[in-house]
Amino acid sequence: ELFGNADIAMYDSKRDGRLVTVFGSEHNRTDSADMLIAQSFKKAFSNRELFVLYQPQLDLEQKTVVGVEALVRWQHPTLGLLPPSKFIPIAEKSAHIETLTLQVLETALLQARNWFVRGINLPVAVNLSASLLNREGLTQKIGEVINRIGVPPGELCLEVTETGIMSSPESAGRVLQELYELGVTISIDDFGTGYSSLKYLRNFPIGEIKIDQLFITDLLGNPRDELIVESVLALGRAFDVRVFAEGVETMDVANRLLELGCKYAQGYYFGKPMTADELEALIN
Repeated sequence: ELFGNADIAMYDSKRDGRLVTVFGSEHNRTDSADMLIAQSFKKAFSNRELFVLYQPQLDLEQKTVVGVEALVRWQHPTLGLLPPSKFIPIAEKSAHIETLTLQVLETALLQARNWFVRGINLPVAVNLSASLLNREGLTQKIGEVINRIGVPPGELCLEVTETGIMSSPESAGRVLQELYELGVTISIDDFGTGYSSLKYLRNFPIGEIKIDQLFITDLLGNPRDELIVESVLALGRAFDVRVFAEGVETMDVANRLLELGCKYAQGYYFGKPMTADELEALIN
């Protein structure tokens, strides 16, 4: 904590052009920590402070792991372990988000290849930031990573949020079509929280939708949430799109989802994000 406070004071000094800054209780630690994170990105890549964990995705009928979602974490030398919510928004405001995404993609695909050659078929899902959907050359860079590592494109699922697509629908549609033509599966994350869900299903090459955990957490106590889940499942069947439930934390919710016809799910009930070795121990 002492070193963290000292670093924050140092970066405040740089920002304000002062030779000395004393860290005190009046310090806005959140803003200062954000600045420290932004300044630390370049070093984080070279020092390998960023690492990837894998959360299992299950077939509820077969009770088997059918894939994983790759989730990045940052072991910051002074701020400690940082969840994505602490550093992804900062990365999205800079050029670092592309480097970060490609690094996570490469790490996840290397792990997928390791599993694939050993007879373990576990496709990986990687989050694709909305800020990348209007950048030129993104599809080419992703294709280069896939080709260099040598995994079938079908082993990769790229997740984008509804709000991310909505921010720039024309360029997003073009990029998603290009990725689809590479053979990559496109998933809509946090489904149900945006504004134009039906339009996306109609116009974009979507292979999967993930029901936001907002509607799953209180599934058993809120009849409206159950109606929403049933409606999304009906949409999935109509458009021949696989539907995942996110945020499953109890056996009762998992059983109710299966009764409603939801075959796929992920959440802490099945497993928190874990290392590749821990995941293998889980499925063996």
